[in-house]
Amino acid sequence: MLDKQAIQKAVKLCDSCQLNKESTKAKSWCTICKEAFCEQCEKCHKNVKISARHKLLNLQKMQSGITPFKVCEVQSCEDHPGKIIEFYCLDHSQPCCTSCATLSHLKCENVTLIQEAAYGIKQSKAANDLSEKLTEHSDQLNEIIENRNTNLSDVENSIEEIETSVSNMKTEILKHIDKMEETMKVELTSTKKQVGNKLKDEIDVCLSYKSAVKNWKDMFDSVLNHGSEQQCMMEINKIEPKISDLEREMTDLKKNRKTISVVFSPSSPIADLKNTNTFGCIKVDESPDSKLTGMLGISNIDFRTGNIKILQVIDVCKGSGTFSGIFIQNYLLFTIRQQNKVVNTNSMEKAYYHNRCFQVHLRILPR
Repeated sequence: MLDKQAIQKAVKLCDSCQLNKESTKAKSWCTICKEAFCEQCEKCHKNVKISARHKLLNLQKMQSGITPFKVCEVQSCEDHPGKIIEFYCLDHSQPCCTSCATLSHLKCENVTLIQEAAYGIKQSKAANDLSEKLTEHSDQLNEIIENRNTNLSDVENSIEEIETSVSNMKTEILKHIDKMEETMKVELTSTKKQVGNKLKDEIDVCLSYKSAVKNWKDMFDSVLNHGSEQQCMMEINKIEPKISDLEREMTDLKKNRKTISVVFSPSSPIADLKNTNTFGCIKVDESPDSKLTGMLGISNIDFRTGNIKILQVIDVCKGSGTFSGIFIQNYLLFTIRQQNKVVNTNSMEKAYYHNRCFQVHLRILPR
């Protein structure tokens, strides 16, 4: 895109005149050459055959905001600076300049003009899907951020409740409690800081992803509204790989997301209070998000019915084994070959005593 900040500087001098060590106020900006020209140099620029059709913008109108900021229709090649994108290789789905077409795509059968390849791209399913995908990811990131903020608020409320509980206990006990109270407050402060930093770090990561998605969407919407067909296609090529990386990151965020809570356990009554050095135990509880469990569908799987496909048999018991099994999340699924049954247990210990020697060769396909 054009260097908007450079165009809208309060004072812009003619680049051609500066080569001759002259300072002349610029009048226009060439979107192709990316240079500013005074009135005289502008005329010369238009009289040269190679630059006669270059698009020029009035700098005064640009600075005043009368002329809207536009997208340059000519794109430079990333691999060959100075070369303009003119072709598109359909075999590799890559835009290319004359050098790219000659060096890297000479044997490709489907190389066409960039304008022909980009024709209709703004109304295509790919453009529509990308726009919807960006919106969807933005909504998902909002949900994650909201969840983390709520959890942070709950943790802070828990901390406040614990402090209140500790304060109430303090009023009923003797002078020795003051020392234990200070110890507890230090631990609570440390826990609050630890948990708060953890949740804020997750929120910051999500905010950075959201900012990236917003930037991509703003850029893509700008191209959809003001850009050319070929630009739209190039933006899709740029953003799509980033979306794949983002989806993997978001999947990891959801899988690793845990609900954090701070739980206070008061100490049991002790006859000799002076031997007690603490009010109780502070621990941080991180349990899997209930929404995530529902999305994974683990709790909705009916293990009693389904299609079983044998992928591979590994007989580690040398013919004597009658059990086989696989692991799915927190579940262990076993088959009893002689009874043609599939059983499941969520206990590693139970499964171990079922049969320490089993074969892993199943895939469960829930209906």
